[in-house]
Amino acid sequence: MALFEIYKRIGKSGKQDGNILIVRDNLSILAFIFPPLWLIINKNFFLIPVYFLTIYFFFFLSNLLGETTLIFSIIFFHLFLAIQSNILREWILNFKNYQLDIIVRAENKMSAYNIYNKYIQDKDIVSSESEKYMYLSENIKKDDEAILNIF
Repeated sequence: MALFEIYKRIGKSGKQDGNILIVRDNLSILAFIFPPLWLIINKNFFLIPVYFLTIYFFFFLSNLLGETTLIFSIIFFHLFLAIQSNILREWILNFKNYQLDIIVRAENKMSAYNIYNKYIQDKDIVSSESEKYMYLSENIKKDDEAILNIF
């Protein structure tokens, strides 16, 4: 079971215009291996110069401290970008008027969409945050319980 973030697009009137975006919440391997390509794919064009300036700074720092500094600093910088890729994506989606609506635990995007639709239909029943959490946890398949019941 994976976590899926469901974003809704806010129209000019301040209300949801019906567009939703379902994104899996995970560590980006592409952002770890080659961050400029990940930035281009996710249309973060303005962060590409920041990436190259940071790499240049690491190169300058390695001239002062040694070559191993360059290797470790690039590896840690790529790891940092891979871990923060979800936050960067959310930041970009905020510029496109998408707002995080709910985080769902599901097996795939289709089941996440079905859980979200059921939540929207029953939204009048659920009022507080604690009831919202209880509602979502009841409607998720609990495949883990079968494994835990063995012990």
